[in-house]
Amino acid sequence: MTIEEWQKALLSIKDFVGKFSISFSGGEPFIKPGFLDLMTFCHQNGILAGVTTNGSALNRKNAAKLVAAHPWNLNISVDAPSAEVHDYLRGWPGLFQKLSDGIKYVRDERDRQGLTFPIIIKPTVGRKNYRYLPDMVQWVKDIGATALNFSPWTAGPRRPTTSSGSSRTNTTT
Repeated sequence: MTIEEWQKALLSIKDFVGKFSISFSGGEPFIKPGFLDLMTFCHQNGILAGVTTNGSALNRKNAAKLVAAHPWNLNISVDAPSAEVHDYLRGWPGLFQKLSDGIKYVRDERDRQGLTFPIIIKPTVGRKNYRYLPDMVQWVKDIGATALNFSPWTAGPRRPTTSSGSSRTNTTT
């Protein structure tokens, strides 16, 4: 959808239901050209808009534009309190430093503008990072985020198995 189509759809929803909230998530919302303009549009039209991001695009300029759009909340996917583990899990060397800097930019700009929206850290919990979760609590405090919300990793629905333990696939002809 284009930004204009999004705007039209959001106003249509507002006309139908009244005040509502929307949370933009991914992939990565910040890669959509005009995304921050859409966030501003939401604020200007009384639509509560939040975003979930991997933090890769939270440079100073984007952080300032995001805060100026008065987001309802900001969720950032962080899987460990260290670059070594987070970057390994995400497959992106340097991402932890980018998102850490971005959180600070958003927090500083939010405070400068006198806003109070939450900055929520959302790790996906799995076998490779669960041992680091106690350290995550202190990292969240140190970085200046306002909340920590754990999301367990799930493999999805399990396929039925036969009595021998092998997977069974149902097919129709």
